[in-house]
Order: sequence, then structure tokens, then C-alpha cells
Amino acid sequence: GNMDMHEVKETLPMKDIIKVGKFRIGLIHGYGHPNSLVRLVRAEFDKNIDAIVFGHSHLPLNEKSGNTLFFNPGSPTDKVFAPYNSYGILEVGKEIIGRIIRV
Repeated sequence: GNMDMHEVKETLPMKDIIKVGKFRIGLIHGYGHPNSLVRLVRAEFDKNIDAIVFGHSHLPLNEKSGNTLFFNPGSPTDKVFAPYNSYGILEVGKEIIGRIIRV
């Protein structure tokens, strides 16, 4: 993320795609204004992505748009922009189901 140490940023890719079963899940920290975040992270991946997991805003989100799940687990430690602390769980089976857990 944008607050990570330089060594972490140099080690990890800015974004990645992991495959779980038949699904493609995009991972990215995110950037920009919270109101533009979903649009910005969507633009980082091709159309054949089943879910995008992101952060940056600390605002929990578990919302499907078209065939893509947009999942931001929030933050268990920092709620500067969020109404509550949270973390998330993705369950991958016949479909991808996201759950936001309030802390």
C-alpha cells in the first residue's frame, strides 16, 4: 500500500492476479480518491476478472458490478475514513462470496 516501507514496495508487484479454481481474482492496493476507487481499480484489470480485492480507502465494500465482485475488506486497525473497523473473508466455491466482518 501507499504507507508500506520502500523495501516492501520494491519486493511486491503493484497488482497481481491469482487463480483459484476457475476464478481469476485481481489484487491491488488501489489509489486516488475514494469516490473514484472502484473505477480506477477496474481499469487496472482486463474484462475477464471475477473479483477485485483492494484497499486504500479503508472503506469496506462487498459489491458486484456486472460479473465482477469488488471487495475491500476495510481495516481492522484504522477507521479514519470508515464508519467501523473490519476485515474480510472471501469464500471460493461454485461462486465467490465476500463477507465483511465488523471488529
